[in-house]
Amino acid sequence: MSRNWRWLIVMVGGLAGCTLIQPSPAPPPVAVEPPPAAPAVDTASIVREAQSRPESLEVAPLESPAIALLVEQSDTAVAANQLAQGSILIERALRIEPYNPRLWQRLAEIRLAQQRYIEAEEMAMRSYGQSAQVGEWCRRNWLTLRETRRALGDPTESEKAALRAEECVLAPPPRY
Repeated sequence: MSRNWRWLIVMVGGLAGCTLIQPSPAPPPVAVEPPPAAPAVDTASIVREAQSRPESLEVAPLESPAIALLVEQSDTAVAANQLAQGSILIERALRIEPYNPRLWQRLAEIRLAQQRYIEAEEMAMRSYGQSAQVGEWCRRNWLTLRETRRALGDPTESEKAALRAEECVLAPPPRY
């Protein structure tokens, strides 16, 4: 009998302990503001700004008709704000010519319009590394980087990129 009493005391004590434990109240909800959306970047303004210095030396790779058609279709899609379709078309062109710096820059500008800033930077710098590093396309590379840094809140690097864009202007050799 003493064994049963011990068992009963343990059970009652255990149940008594359970009733004393109360869950702590949930903390009040905290209002969380979403991060401010970065302003959309007008990539056409980058192109216009890059073309504003026509006196620069320009080195252009040859493009096949297939690439020209894909670029034209991509430009049409991007103008219609179909950025995903424009991206797909440029990616298809890159499978044909993976070392074409102009294609990488076009894709960087699409990524910039999609607010995918890190990808835009990587593609612009890949384009710069594969190019002649002078002229309009060089300026487009650095102006894209300027805009990505601005959107990511890095004004110092944005300004450095703007200065590098000016270094892309190289006077053409005299013609006789």
